[in-house]
Amino acid sequence: MSTLRKVAFAFGILTIISVGVTGLIYFFLAISAVAASGADTDAAVQMTTLWVTAICLLIPLAWMIPMLIHMKKAADLSTGFSICTLLFFNLISGILLLCDDKK
Repeated sequence: MSTLRKVAFAFGILTIISVGVTGLIYFFLAISAVAASGADTDAAVQMTTLWVTAICLLIPLAWMIPMLIHMKKAADLSTGFSICTLLFFNLISGILLLCDDKK
């Protein structure tokens, strides 16, 4: 595994940790908003916003984790995978994988 791939993998781990922690924070905020809200309309709107934000942050982990595993285990990463990493995973990791000369 080249140095650029190791650095891209490290940035991938940091991305997954930050997205996961932020998603969990919003998830627990949504749960506390459910507990605190009564029949208040503004609280219901805030609670819905928190739920949507938490879901939008946690769903991308469904493709980020398999991409990170493929990045670690694959002997040869294709240019298509590098571009998908650039677009859907992490900008810096994608650029590093595109610049990797051991393809």
